[in-house]
Amino acid sequence: MTVQDGGCATVLSIRGLDAFYGAAQALRDFSVELRGGEVLCLLGRNGAGKTTALKAIMGTVHRPHGRLVLDGRDISGLAPEAVPREGIAHVPQGRRLFSDLTVAENLQIGLNVRPVGRRGLSTALALFPVLAERMSQRAGTLSGGEQTMLSIARAMCLDPKVILLDEPTEGLMPAAIARIREAVAQLRAAGVAVLLVEQRVDAVLPVADRVAFMENGTIRARLDIAEVRADPSVLNRYVGLGG
Repeated sequence: MTVQDGGCATVLSIRGLDAFYGAAQALRDFSVELRGGEVLCLLGRNGAGKTTALKAIMGTVHRPHGRLVLDGRDISGLAPEAVPREGIAHVPQGRRLFSDLTVAENLQIGLNVRPVGRRGLSTALALFPVLAERMSQRAGTLSGGEQTMLSIARAMCLDPKVILLDEPTEGLMPAAIARIREAVAQLRAAGVAVLLVEQRVDAVLPVADRVAFMENGTIRARLDIAEVRADPSVLNRYVGLGG
């Protein structure tokens, strides 16, 4: 089954993306439409190619084929460092913070990437007000949940049109997971296009609008969230969860 257009405008169109690690092909004909104000959840077993898909969008793995169109502009040939400046933010698995720098300094790194003024910072601190109380604290001394918040907040400093989230709830306690899920819902409400990779299906399905299931570097099914809820056996088929 394929999702029909739900009326939201496409912000980023990705067509026929292939990706390689050396001679090994890790992504095959990856194609999705990311729509403003929607959460597309990318699900699959470990090794399915989900993280590679996000890296390929950002251009940090070799992608010889494929087309990326952002707001009607072809950005396929941009260098990796130029992609965030176009308004595509990436929150990688493992957060990748500068642990010896303060919260404020980590956020400033995000502000330096794209010249959008301070509105991205204001949005980030409104999303995670606890960070405003930690501005002078070193990132490495934050709790796991706060570090994830900081990683997302740094991405929000780009004032992005699209945000790619890779395993944001990994290793977090239930209260922190609920806060991250709430933040994703707020990003959606603000009109951001969200591509969310997760292993904890129960943590993300409440905020997902559509789901794309990956297997062996290829998207095997694209479903509306209502279809997934109506037939949860699909989760067992592609993720290994019982219905």
